[in-house]
Amino acid sequence: FFFQAEDGIRDFCLSRGLGDVYKRQYQRRVHGEQILRFYKMLGGLSAVKPADQHVEQLTQDVKGHVEQHLNRTFTTFKAHSYVSQVVSGIRYRIKIEVDDGEFVHADVWRKATQELELNSAVGGKAVGDEFE
Repeated sequence: FFFQAEDGIRDFCLSRGLGDVYKRQYQRRVHGEQILRFYKMLGGLSAVKPADQHVEQLTQDVKGHVEQHLNRTFTTFKAHSYVSQVVSGIRYRIKIEVDDGEFVHADVWRKATQELELNSAVGGKAVGDEFE
């Protein structure tokens, strides 16, 4: 991408595109703790929120898929917390409490058509583990 300067000299300038504007994020460390901050823009992740009835229903709707993905069955399966992201629908990263105090991190996408899709599920997590 070139632009014409007033004096006739052409300078080369690469466009970084709109992704830099809409997905701007940064990290910083304070007293050894990692703090993530995301600007509230389209495409950015929300802050971690406690699970509400809507997220609990999503969790129950994908339970069979999570069990199949992890090749396990769970008697306890309760949404604990989540983050969300608007991307052609809504992507949810849900922390789910399962048996014996273990947690599962599930990445669920509710498409614009309202169809649910499980992108991934990772078991063996603890309550304090951050979303990846």
